[in-house]
Amino acid sequence: MVLAGFLPAMIAYRRPRLRTALRPTRWAPVFVYLLVLATVVCGPAVADTGMPVACGQLPRPQDSIWLINTRHTGCSFSVGSAGSAGAGAAAGLRYYRFEPPDGTGLAHWRPTDGAAFLRDQMPGGTTLFFVHGNWVSQAEAYQRGLAFYLALVQHAEADRPLRFVTWSWPTARLRGLVKDARIKAQRTELAGYQLAWLVDQMDAEGPIAMVGFSFGARVITGALHVLGGGQLDQMASPVRPATDRGKIRTVLMTAALDDDWLLPGHGHGFALSQVDRMLLLNNSSDPALKWYHMIDRCRRPSALGRWGIAWPGMLGADAQKVDQCDVCCLLGREHSFQSYLNCPDLMRQTWSYLSSDPLLVGNLPGRTDRSVE
Repeated sequence: MVLAGFLPAMIAYRRPRLRTALRPTRWAPVFVYLLVLATVVCGPAVADTGMPVACGQLPRPQDSIWLINTRHTGCSFSVGSAGSAGAGAAAGLRYYRFEPPDGTGLAHWRPTDGAAFLRDQMPGGTTLFFVHGNWVSQAEAYQRGLAFYLALVQHAEADRPLRFVTWSWPTARLRGLVKDARIKAQRTELAGYQLAWLVDQMDAEGPIAMVGFSFGARVITGALHVLGGGQLDQMASPVRPATDRGKIRTVLMTAALDDDWLLPGHGHGFALSQVDRMLLLNNSSDPALKWYHMIDRCRRPSALGRWGIAWPGMLGADAQKVDQCDVCCLLGREHSFQSYLNCPDLMRQTWSYLSSDPLLVGNLPGRTDRSVE
């Protein structure tokens, strides 16, 4: 009798269902509009050549828009000292800057280099990295990043410039669902490693924010883990051992990583040390994350983006940095980035969480405070 009552109680503690105060929207879906607009901006298929494309004017001329492509790296590079590891990370990156229409009415994704990216500092502005999820081709990465940018800046302050960066990593669809998921889970480590290296090269005083969907969230937490002094796949750390780097604001959407990895001593246990605050937008009805345990048939882990952090009491002081919302009532039974773009409330919440003063964020709709006693 005691055991019968104990097990449900433990399960309820480990998997608290997080209510959301986000108001369901009755707006018509806007993703199709945004994707069409992004397609007009970047063209139906953008080659890595700086080719001109038909384009309308972007809504915020003060912003700079970038795409950084890691797909040239391959699946790995040799592990050596921190210096050689950093050189390997740098060699695999390709930089593209979006240039608005010229006199001919054509815009360009212009190839450039890392030095130009690092020089592109905007006083008072934020650098926002967006990391897409699985099954995204290179051409789709341009479009998806711009669609997210257009949805997000509708809620941005006009006087605050933004450097928006799409982080493109190799996620083209492979044959076999389980095989595909396992391979992509492995690739997130190298993508996160490279992201950590680039952030370490940037101005330590410039505000940085990150948004990731699905496996993209796993890339981000991997990068934060490396920045905090951790290692991924036994690769030598490419970051400097001590910096005055500012903390990073992060939003993880339906995160495809193990639900205990943010705990101290676990997979990405150093990640929260680099975070100012982190918002987890979870979906307890997500049909894809229901099968997340298939990634590792021995451990059979659960996904962070389904129920949230396992054993949040183990976070200690870092628990105050984390907010979680179960947005299943807004997203339904879908594992789709489109669903996020379709919801203006979620886009507003995302921008506010990344940009607002902490005192203001506490009054935003959608905030869910959790007890971690």
